[in-house]
Amino acid sequence: MKLSPIEQEKLLTFMAGELAKQRKERGIKLNYPEAIALISSYIAEGAHEGKSVAQLMSEGKQKQTGFFIQLEVWKA
Repeated sequence: MKLSPIEQEKLLTFMAGELAKQRKERGIKLNYPEAIALISSYIAEGAHEGKSVAQLMSEGKQKQTGFFIQLEVWKA
């Protein structure tokens, strides 16, 4: 299977998001890159389903408190 660079990036984001989702479901705290992957994957899938930007923003605000993030792991 030959994927364009954009398709490769989308696939990598999706896979990282799925891994983060599995870890979150097991109760493992997510670090910053994992949390970003989870949020990005959620937004991309919502857009693929035809949800509007406003709808995704509203859902994101509701889910924001459910993310377990260890910010001290990531030092920018």
